[in-house]
Amino acid sequence: MEVDATSFPHHLLGMLIAISEADFVSFDLEYSGIPNRMPDKASRQGGGKQTLEDRYTETKTGAERYQILQVGITCTKFSYIANKYVLKPYNVNLSPLLEDRLDFERDVTFQTGAIAFLMNNGFQMELPFTKGVQYLSREEAEKAKQHAYDRADKKNIVADLQLKDEDVDSLDFVRRTREAIVKFQDSNSRSLEITTHTGLKEKPRVAVISRFEKRLVHQLVRAEFPDLVSIAKADCIIIKDFDPIREADNAARQKRYARERITKATGFRWIFEALAQGDISPIDPFYFAHNPNGMVIAADIDNLKDRFDRAAMRLKDQQPVLVGHNMFTDLVYLYQCFVGKLPDTLQEFCVEIHELFPKIVDTKYLATFAGGDLNASPTLEEIANGIEMQKLPNMGKSAGVGIAFSLLINS
Repeated sequence: MEVDATSFPHHLLGMLIAISEADFVSFDLEYSGIPNRMPDKASRQGGGKQTLEDRYTETKTGAERYQILQVGITCTKFSYIANKYVLKPYNVNLSPLLEDRLDFERDVTFQTGAIAFLMNNGFQMELPFTKGVQYLSREEAEKAKQHAYDRADKKNIVADLQLKDEDVDSLDFVRRTREAIVKFQDSNSRSLEITTHTGLKEKPRVAVISRFEKRLVHQLVRAEFPDLVSIAKADCIIIKDFDPIREADNAARQKRYARERITKATGFRWIFEALAQGDISPIDPFYFAHNPNGMVIAADIDNLKDRFDRAAMRLKDQQPVLVGHNMFTDLVYLYQCFVGKLPDTLQEFCVEIHELFPKIVDTKYLATFAGGDLNASPTLEEIANGIEMQKLPNMGKSAGVGIAFSLLINS
């Protein structure tokens, strides 16, 4: 099933339910670039094999530079009624773009070889940007929250602007603004609007104010009028008397709005949290009340909430096995993309990743271990061809991993 940014809210609950009921979940990733030998790293002595620590450092550098463009996951559940495994596949393009209101940027890098490979295999490079599902890592979500809270509590005050004698127009604007504020304090008015033309005789039809002038007004009020507050609007600055109760209510409202915005922007990371037995409780069930075209529908919110709560409870009690092929690189990219800064050493990474995913099955390892050549790199197609005629033993669900492996490579 193809899932894009428009239909994601509609499919999210179904995906969470599928993960919560799955015995195992297989996945595959497509990247904007892949790890390669670091050009600034000295050659290994004697041309020896790459160590595991070298491999991790190399892969970590790639994950910090490139992005995940597409995620394919298949949720697999054993049906006792049908006496077979039932598969639910999802294919999701990820957008590396961020909302402007999050107050930070994300660098997007492409590797020509990786992009050529993707395009040669039919990948449409525009889809992550035009229809991709956005996401925030845990680290980015916390950063966005801190920025929003600091702004609500007025802690992120920028440095004061220093005007010079030759800044005649700006100095005149500050003078006119100061005079207008003094008159406002002597009046019975409840508020004052400051625009570019404040204090001038001719008033424009449309009030305007530049971003630079807004900074000057905030700076002036902060420095000379501590009993007043300045509130930025699109076309003006509103000056009001300072009211501690009102300001506390405004700060609480801004923080609540920030939490809601960040929860929505978290996007595809909710799928990662479901796989990693993370916290999905901040999701508002009303978010699911969309049809595949993105329109809000008249849905039974209570029913949606009940289904979500049951899925969340199952995810707390059980975690599906994570299945991939040659998945070391995938795991490093998943961590960087959805958790945050990667650990410095391989040992630290192993500890962190196994806390997130204690049950991992790598099909390449299963296919090559018995042959004794762990450096072999067979594709899933090659593995499937190699065992196509192999007769499978009659096993029950207790041997699910073996059956799961066969299903995966033959799917």
